[in-house]
Amino acid sequence: MRVTIAKRFTLGIVLIFVGVLANIVYTSYVVYKNKKLNELIAQQYQPTRTQLVQLSDMIRATEMLIRSWVFIDRISDTPDKQSLSDIIHRQFPAIDEKLQLLSLRWKLNDTLNFAQWYPSIANDIQKKLFTSYSTIMEQLNSPEAYNDPLVMMQIVPRVEYRGDLLVLADSVVNSIESMNRRIEQAENRCREDMAMFFTGFFRMALFSGIIIVLIAVIVASWLARTLLLPMKHTVQFARQIKSGRLNVHINENRSDEIGEMIDTLNNMKDQLAGIIGDIKEATVNMSQASEEILHTANMLSSNATQQASFVEEISASIEQMTANTVQNAEHSRHIREMSVLISKELEEVGTTAQKSSESMRNIAEKIDIISDIAFQTNLLALNAAVEAARAGENGKGFAVVASEVRKLAERSRIAADEIINLTHTTLQVSENSNEQIQKIIPQILHHSQLVDDMFHANQELKVTIEHINHSAQQLSQFTQYVAQLAAELHERSKQIDTLSEKFERTTAFFILN
Repeated sequence: MRVTIAKRFTLGIVLIFVGVLANIVYTSYVVYKNKKLNELIAQQYQPTRTQLVQLSDMIRATEMLIRSWVFIDRISDTPDKQSLSDIIHRQFPAIDEKLQLLSLRWKLNDTLNFAQWYPSIANDIQKKLFTSYSTIMEQLNSPEAYNDPLVMMQIVPRVEYRGDLLVLADSVVNSIESMNRRIEQAENRCREDMAMFFTGFFRMALFSGIIIVLIAVIVASWLARTLLLPMKHTVQFARQIKSGRLNVHINENRSDEIGEMIDTLNNMKDQLAGIIGDIKEATVNMSQASEEILHTANMLSSNATQQASFVEEISASIEQMTANTVQNAEHSRHIREMSVLISKELEEVGTTAQKSSESMRNIAEKIDIISDIAFQTNLLALNAAVEAARAGENGKGFAVVASEVRKLAERSRIAADEIINLTHTTLQVSENSNEQIQKIIPQILHHSQLVDDMFHANQELKVTIEHINHSAQQLSQFTQYVAQLAAELHERSKQIDTLSEKFERTTAFFILN
């Protein structure tokens, strides 16, 4: 049968648990019983005894007070009379109420028949004794009543020594004191039971503690014999592994968890030996690989340096090309602006020439009108001269005026003809100029469009060169990055070489065969 460590521990723990559980059960029973007895004393016996003592003292006080009412205090409302009335009407009902509530609790645990006894004694007090007291108090409620012989003959014998009321009061008090003594005895028995339970509990706790300690010692000794020796072998094995000796082995034939742990440690040692062997082989390979990486990094760094030099030359050429392209674009922009300005000015000149032609035509038309007016004026002057000649002497002055008018009209006609000729000449020149301007403007616009196309071509060329320049810059950055990576690769290869040497020194610590 395979007895595992868990089963051994379980058996020991079960034995200890049984002892502890028995102790807990007995302790719980003792605590429960003591709690019940304590509740019985605190909530039933002691409150009842206290109320019964008060009731007994109150009955004895009423004996003195009723005798004082009859024989001494003949005036009304004396302190003794008020005390008696207060006992009957206030104090006794209060005590009775408390005892009635306690009677309900006594019904649950009434070994003394208190629940049957108290209603009887309360009836004697209330119905018999206090009723008789109340009758006497009503009969002797004034000083004059004390002078009535019949009343006094009925009352005095009842309250004298051995009178029926005093006998009844003594009987009630004796019954109360007897019940109080019985309750006290029951309370003492409860306390004795509590002391007995505590003594038994102490003995049981001491006995169970000794048993639990013995069980614990036995279980600990047993577990120590079955666990310490193989654990000692395991520690020695671990120390040898720590010293680098991977050629050791634990020889323990066990079927419990310790055996499983030993098998696991042996397997772990074998796996560790295999891993160390692999690490040694990988270290050699890593050293060779680091040398190859170092050679590759040197070549990559050299190529990156040359490529960076070429990229710098390309960048310088591209920058010069960019500057020339920008300059050409600026010149094209100026030429385009001048062409557009000249075209607009020629259009304005053509428009002005056209307006001048129109004005010349208007002037010619107006001069024609003036020429007609001069011709008509000449005819009128001729007619006036003819009429002046007919008038003779009277018309000589008018003839002179008509002659001057005719001369003036002739000069006006001549001037008008000259102006007409000049106007026609100017109109012809203006029309010729307008025709030439209209011919030149399309050519200028064509040249302006060519310049504009050249400007846009330069702009596109500028953008293309900028893209090429940006690509060259990116290539330069990438070349720098490659150079940096080559430097890092060179450094890493040195670190790998150093690390491989460290691995070789570390694995040399272990003894595999």
